[in-house]
Amino acid sequence: MSGNHLSARLSNTKAPFGVAHGQPVDLYTLTNANGMEVKIMTYGGIIQSIRVPYRNGQLANVTLGFSTLDEYLAGHPYFGCITGRYANRIARGMFTLDGGTHHWHSTTIPTRCTAGKRASTNMSGRQPRSAMRMG
Repeated sequence: MSGNHLSARLSNTKAPFGVAHGQPVDLYTLTNANGMEVKIMTYGGIIQSIRVPYRNGQLANVTLGFSTLDEYLAGHPYFGCITGRYANRIARGMFTLDGGTHHWHSTTIPTRCTAGKRASTNMSGRQPRSAMRMG
């Protein structure tokens, strides 16, 4: 299938969803040719909804989640999170990205749990790299 034919059957949109920790949060909506729709926000990469065609032809949301960003900010049991509180472990709580060394708050030695004081699921994907210094 050619790229042009495929792109005609898929769509994506971006809309403002609110502000978290002083950073704008966007909501992306991805839709395929069968009508399946996924909404994912730039705040922690949270999947806000997945709507799939149901047996009667209507779309049904198959995720647990909220309608507004404020509901996510009020605290929740990680509804829709794709990374979880412990997405990975980083040796000595630091890593290099784009030539800069970034330090995370760490909890164990020598391989540090990277959840830190504020989990990566609670960060906007639009944050400047310096915001990752959580120590």
